[in-house]
Amino acid sequence: PERMGQVVNNLIENAIHYTHAGGRIALSTALTAAEGQSWATISVADTGIGISTKELPLVFERFYRGDIPREQQMPGTGLGLSIVEKIVVDHGGSVTVRSEPGRGTSIVLRLPPAPPAGAEA
Repeated sequence: PERMGQVVNNLIENAIHYTHAGGRIALSTALTAAEGQSWATISVADTGIGISTKELPLVFERFYRGDIPREQQMPGTGLGLSIVEKIVVDHGGSVTVRSEPGRGTSIVLRLPPAPPAGAEA
């Protein structure tokens, strides 16, 4: 639970940092089926600055920061999304990101659901 809290916190902090005043940030959860199994999904979407197509493949690299955040001297170390991906993958899940410059970013985590309380894992 602590690691998942860290993941969600990192995603929300990024959304706040990269969304200008008056923008929107949405957090949602769902239980979905894909690839023959159930998945818990967590989605964080914003109407922020977005990420260019050329930068999308790099966002999970440690210390990577896009051109706009560097140019505008936005806060951050470039570690948040690499930490998110590591934790999610270590928990048997995956992370996808969709973005469009000037329109925002959506990050979706897909995780195996936790077993019911008292059940064996």
